[in-house]
Amino acid sequence: MGLTTLLWEQSRGDLLASTLFLVDGPLAMYGEPAKLRGRAETYFQAMAATTPGNAPYLCGIEKSGAMVDYARQLARHDVLAPGDLLVCDAAVIARIANTADPANYGKETYWGRKFIYRSLDGRVVVPTVMPAAGPAYAAGGGQPGPDGYPTLGAILDVIDRTGSSMYRDGIIPVAAAHGKAAFPIGVGTDVLRLVARRKLGMDQPTPSPGRPA
Repeated sequence: MGLTTLLWEQSRGDLLASTLFLVDGPLAMYGEPAKLRGRAETYFQAMAATTPGNAPYLCGIEKSGAMVDYARQLARHDVLAPGDLLVCDAAVIARIANTADPANYGKETYWGRKFIYRSLDGRVVVPTVMPAAGPAYAAGGGQPGPDGYPTLGAILDVIDRTGSSMYRDGIIPVAAAHGKAAFPIGVGTDVLRLVARRKLGMDQPTPSPGRPA
């Protein structure tokens, strides 16, 4: 949010209009912070209303969960062809969430709408995208799209052009962020071993024979 605000204040006609902000996970807030969901939606929509073009470009990438599992099943059975976009309307949500009330799905947590996209190279991606105005999810169904999401086309184009094989259905920006944040496997193993030894009290020096402990 801070970088988006900075670009809006200082370069809304240039850098902001040519930058895509990716979130590792959906555009959503859970638990106590969910009270701020509506504020986030309103904040960025006000930013969009005062920015040339369709910026800011905001997208969350969901990598696991029921929606992702459903999307992969569709791709596995060729229900989704490369380049296809599935709008997750009430009928789709009812099937995935196993709910009799799909019209109220997500209205307390999400400030972006989920779509299912199969990229041109066959990857399956579940992006969440913010609508230009109004709530993505609301009582009565919200905005299934895609008409209310002017940034969607540009976001899907970036997804098509930034595929990564570092993890299943990956995209380069998220994979690169993981690479910067993660411990190398050797270092990570050493750290976990050290923590485990301390928790088990095994990090004390072993006394030499003939000496009291």
